Amino acid sequence: MGVIQKTFKGAALALLTAASAHGAPLPDAGLITTYDPPTRESASSAKIVLNWSTCGQTDKYSGCFAGGKLGPFVNPCSMIESGNTLVGTNVVASKLYVVDAGDGTTLVKVHQFNKRTTVVDSFASVTYTPGIVTSLPAEIKGGAVKCFVGSSSPTLFVSTSKSYVAAAVDKKTGVVVDQVGGFSPAIRVTGMTTDQRGYVNINFGVGLNTGFYTYGPNGSLVQDGGGLQLLPNSRTGVALPAVPAIGQTAVSADAQRAQRPRTVYGDPYKTFVMD
Repeated sequence: MGVIQKTFKGAALALLTAASAHGAPLPDAGLITTYDPPTRESASSAKIVLNWSTCGQTDKYSGCFAGGKLGPFVNPCSMIESGNTLVGTNVVASKLYVVDAGDGTTLVKVHQFNKRTTVVDSFASVTYTPGIVTSLPAEIKGGAVKCFVGSSSPTLFVSTSKSYVAAAVDKKTGVVVDQVGGFSPAIRVTGMTTDQRGYVNINFGVGLNTGFYTYGPNGSLVQDGGGLQLLPNSRTGVALPAVPAIGQTAVSADAQRAQRPRTVYGDPYKTFVMD
């Protein structure tokens, strides 16, 4: 795709300035890749694709430099990107993970795409190469579901609204290394939140029968217990649940925690039971 001239009102320049404040900017600091909502490859096709485009500003030009599509998928429901890394003088590498919930009769899958952005002579090119495809355990239920994804440095946590556990996937190998859950009685996953440091919180249940697990930036378990916990971050807002109206029955956090005391994990010799 050639360069389409377009005005970006200084947004790309602001990105370059912000990057410079933290050291030399990456070659793609003024570029942004956005994705359309999932769409059919054609009006009569069962194949679902994600169309993408890369636009922004290099040191000489502004416009849209590249575009394409990813897929095909059955039911793509969530995606997350894993950091930008300089792998050559003008090449920036990152990974995109797309969760495909399938049709309910097939396993939920995580598709990995290796993205390369190259900036040479003020022009940019972008390529996506399909990588590892991970089939999640049957306990991760697909079909008409809401998908949840959170990422620490080594681990991707994936689940859906019909599942009682979350899968922990090693980013490098694509291997499912753990299943997060195990509350008794079993309760479904209801959400994930993350922060900019790489902590991931996984919530289960509603009302009195609730619980959570929190994992650290290195992928290890930090704490678990009763109730629901939220992690704010510096990039996107975290929606807060509504408070019941006066006179309506509400389950207190103390009552939730009484069902499952909080445990905070340190090294093997220092485990603390809270609340």
